[in-house]
Parts: sequence; C-alpha cells; structure tokens
Amino acid sequence: MSSFTGNPQDLAEKITYELEALEFLRRELFDHTEKPDGSMDITLGDLAENGNLRATVNVVISESISASAVGTALSKLKPLAFSACFKLHDMIVEWILRANECTDWQFSKKISTYKKLKNAKTLTEPDLFVQSGEISEVFWGLYQSLVSFRNPISHSGGTRINADGAIEIERHESVLILTHSELGSYIRAMSIIANHYIGSISIDPHLAYLLNFDLSSLKKHHDVALPNPRTPILTKLNVEIPAENLESITPIKTTIDFGTLRQRMLQTYSPDDSSRLFYSTYIRASTAVDRAAWLFPIQTTPFGVVTLTVGDEQFDKYLVDF
Repeated sequence: MSSFTGNPQDLAEKITYELEALEFLRRELFDHTEKPDGSMDITLGDLAENGNLRATVNVVISESISASAVGTALSKLKPLAFSACFKLHDMIVEWILRANECTDWQFSKKISTYKKLKNAKTLTEPDLFVQSGEISEVFWGLYQSLVSFRNPISHSGGTRINADGAIEIERHESVLILTHSELGSYIRAMSIIANHYIGSISIDPHLAYLLNFDLSSLKKHHDVALPNPRTPILTKLNVEIPAENLESITPIKTTIDFGTLRQRMLQTYSPDDSSRLFYSTYIRASTAVDRAAWLFPIQTTPFGVVTLTVGDEQFDKYLVDF
C-alpha cells in the first residue's frame, strides 16, 4: 500500500481559524484541558504511621469565565461550535482525500469516494488512522452521520438549545441531539486529531486514551464498537530525595522503587477503579555541593526498582534543569 502524502502545512493553513476558536470554546464552555489536574508530592523516606509514604495532593483550581454572564452568553454559541467543529472535521476529510487524488468536494461525493477507496483497499491515511483502524472507522462514521445536519445550523428554526444544555438540530424528519458532554467530546476529539496531524502535539498514552474516551462517548452517532474506558485522570508525581537517602553525593546516585510509588498513586487517585490514571514523574535530589532532577513523561516512567545515577546514559536523557 502506498504511503500517505498529505502535507501537514497545507492542513494547518486551512484550519487555523476554526482550531483557535474551538480551543477557546472547549476551554471556557467544557472546562477541557490536557494539562495535569494537579500533582502529588512525596519525600523519599517520609513514612506515615501505617508505613505508607506520606503524600500531599495538590489540586489545580482553574479560573474560567464560563460561570459568569459571559459564559452564559457563550453557551448560546453551541450550535456555531458544532458547525465550526464539523468544518474542522470536513477539512481533515478533504486533506485525506486530496492526498488520494480526489478533488470533488460535494459532501455526497466525498463519502462515496471514501467508500470506494476503502472497499478497494487503496485508501491511504495518515499515521494515527493507520495505527488504529477503529479511530479511522469512527472518524468516517461520525462524518457520515453528522454531515446532513450541518446546513440547518444556518437556517432559522433548524436548531435549538434545550434546557439541559443539549443542542437539537432538525433536518426534515430527522433530529440530531448532542448533549453538552457529547458536543464537548466531539470538539475535543477533532481538536486532538487536528493538532496531531499538523504537528502541534504528539499522541502520548494519555491523549490516546482521552481520544478513545471521547469517541466512545459518541457511540450512538457512529455505531462503531469501542472499549468503554474509565474516566482518564492526568496528574504529576513529584518526588523529593533528601541527601540522607542518596547512595552517592558525587555523582548523585539513588535507587527508587517505582512500583511502590505507583501503588501510592493508585491508592490516592483510583481506589474504586472508576478512573484510569496517567502521570509524569519528576524526581529531584540535592546536596550541599550538587543537585539533579529527572523528568519522566507518562510513557517513560519506569516500573520496578531503578538506580538513577548522574552520568548514566540510559537515564541522562531525562535530566532537566533544577
């Protein structure tokens, strides 16, 4: 099969306005962020009476205008947010089809072209869709399900916002209802996909899970079987290593049981298995003469017992400024 030839810069130039508008709306209307919700601080060797590592949980309190009168006014833009998100969706569709030498942009022709290429097994797609056929299926399934409801947005009487915050779009005998959370999931999923394809973000394990979570919540609109994931939580583990817990001062050397740290995190954040925990790990050590810090992103946090030594090539790539 041929490789995908779409130019990310071409897509970036076409979606800048919609993407920026949606980033604002999903932050203010849906309180969405891909930043950590807070952090947990642990000092190595500091044990509670039950023998567990003592921990301090820090919660990030974000300020949003959505609770104000301005936020109430913004909620009235939900139909336009749907329209902007579908346009973003549509432009990604066109970008993919253009790379497959399709230039007929009627909605029905785009869908029929996709089906023809898919059935002939000649469709080329960008990396994320190649690596996850389920995400590709949902992307195209949502497009086919939602495409007929884009026009009523701009026609009087075609759209309304219900008391529960859902938007309701009528077209002939059909009605599309997107709850507040479903609209937020649609916007976030398309934003993650778009930002990945233009190179603004990389899909780490948390974003992959979050994308699957959002697409799963839209199942009634695409009818593709996806796992029903738990609510994703993103946080950060900060580990302070006192000088007395170091095995060596020059160079700084310490042995850490990452398994024990993980169990402490799970005890705090996921006691009832209703959520899925993702966290980066920041380790800091200092002495009177030296200091060092390592930052392990989500996908690289070690398991088991690991010895960290400044000068060890295996882990020096994770060294960061103190």
